[in-house]
Amino acid sequence: MTLPLVLGAVFFAIAIVGWAVSQSLAQRSKATVSGRLASYVEKVEMKSTLTTADSQEDDTKFPDIWHEIDQLFEKKTLVQKMILEFQKADLKLRYSEYIGLYFICALVPGMIGYLITKDIGGFLMLAGPGLIIPRAYVKIRQFARIRKIDSQLVDALVLISNSLKSGYSFLQGMELVGEEAPYPIAHEFRRMLRVTNLGYPLEQALDGLAERVPSEDLDLVVTVIKIHRQIGGNLAEILDKIVHTIRDRIRIKGEINTLTAQGKLQGIILTLMPPAMAIGIYMMNPEFMMPLFTTLMGKLLLGAAFILQVIGGFFIKKIVDIKV
Repeated sequence: MTLPLVLGAVFFAIAIVGWAVSQSLAQRSKATVSGRLASYVEKVEMKSTLTTADSQEDDTKFPDIWHEIDQLFEKKTLVQKMILEFQKADLKLRYSEYIGLYFICALVPGMIGYLITKDIGGFLMLAGPGLIIPRAYVKIRQFARIRKIDSQLVDALVLISNSLKSGYSFLQGMELVGEEAPYPIAHEFRRMLRVTNLGYPLEQALDGLAERVPSEDLDLVVTVIKIHRQIGGNLAEILDKIVHTIRDRIRIKGEINTLTAQGKLQGIILTLMPPAMAIGIYMMNPEFMMPLFTTLMGKLLLGAAFILQVIGGFFIKKIVDIKV
């Protein structure tokens, strides 16, 4: 395969995926009222993170390729779990678009590796890490969102507690949080209120909140509220105690992060140093590194090094990750 053909295939694939994404976004912007109302139903929210386009669009328009692909896989358990992951990360993304991103992130680096090494091993060496990028991006978004919600949870609980002491009901306190609290915790409380307004029990709405936001602090709050609804008690006083507990946990986590910062930095350096050195040596002396990509023994050594790097990084993470 010549260089022009390889480059042409790469650009053609990127153009096809880009065209499909643009058509999908264009059709989303023309969603009808019925499609928008569907997002308020919890069952539909768990099924798809996006509003549906009108089924009576002009036949002269391009079809929504992503929607057609979604219909093939929407009932699969794996797809449902992945859609829930998108909700945790607050990503307005379809499963088919996610697969398209996987395709791009694997194909483009793989073609670059093939152009450098002129061997299928170079393609696999760069295409493999490219497959990690979409999943890592979703996880990073989830982690950042959960941390932000955790930082806002104490203020939200104080607001609910004060509203209860002022004579408001619990639902009115949650509505106050949805109006006064910052994003994203206000968005989650408003979403939970929409579910209860549609007739779902509060316990089910709380379970949905805990599922979308897998936070230990929020899970504690949900558990306490569900127990209170069964046995009763002074909810304002209980929330004040939870706030005190969460603040102590945040303080302890801060101290642990300070003590383990050096170990985390060492783990990052030890993980990134081998590939950085390999790239540097290749740039200075390509002939010295080519046997790793062109011989069987070199490919086996690269595979073993990658596996050992993953195992080492896993153990370092376990050592410095102290649960509170």
